[in-house]
Amino acid sequence: MFLGQAIPAAAQFVPEVPEGLEVGDEFRIGGFVSEEFFTDALSDDIDFYNAIAQMQGEAIEEILGDSYMGTDIFENPDFSWQAIVSTDAVDARDNTGTADTTEGAVGNVEIYRLDQELIANDNDQLWSGTLENSFNISVLDGGVLNGRASWTGTASDGTASNCALGTDACRGLSTRGNSFFSGQIDGTEGFWTDDTLNVQSKEQGIYILSDVITVEMVKDMPEPGTVISLVTLGGIFLGTSRRKKSTKK
Repeated sequence: MFLGQAIPAAAQFVPEVPEGLEVGDEFRIGGFVSEEFFTDALSDDIDFYNAIAQMQGEAIEEILGDSYMGTDIFENPDFSWQAIVSTDAVDARDNTGTADTTEGAVGNVEIYRLDQELIANDNDQLWSGTLENSFNISVLDGGVLNGRASWTGTASDGTASNCALGTDACRGLSTRGNSFFSGQIDGTEGFWTDDTLNVQSKEQGIYILSDVITVEMVKDMPEPGTVISLVTLGGIFLGTSRRKKSTKK
């Protein structure tokens, strides 16, 4: 299982707030964890996977720093990162606060990669089976990651699959033993969550999603095409909503 490791200081990049967003716009950051946070799928505890997401998120925050935020906004103790995975008790869409597809609902906002590319316009598209762009960008250096698998235990609609992480549900489906659904991180169709079965003891990454971020100010820099942005986090509201979510019995 994942034990936690230090993040290397080298090969880091500094992304900007997604281009085209204006004051008052809300968005979330989606990504795939770096190898330091790869894990097996032995645990059936959603908090285990959320802890990995939080640690990776905090490493991202260190990279983003003032050049992204222009302030110490990440010090907000209510801001958090969640794992896009399902266990037998909790669906990925509930764990990430993306189950509500009603327009204007808390957390139903655009999701971007750290290279400013749009992943999904809203929760409905996230779980529609067709993304705008895949999750295949490194959260630490912006490099393209292809051909890798992500633990999900999740069907394309965001609910737990028959192979939710940490359960015995898939025993016998593979000659290699207990196996669970994984997604392909370079996929934009439904297989970004449910592409293949992998042995639960294998070390793989997971997808993560930030709380809601609200743009407060955008202004031009002296050099053309350069933007500096100040934002605040709306995660406290999403966090409250997520804590009140119901889990499957």
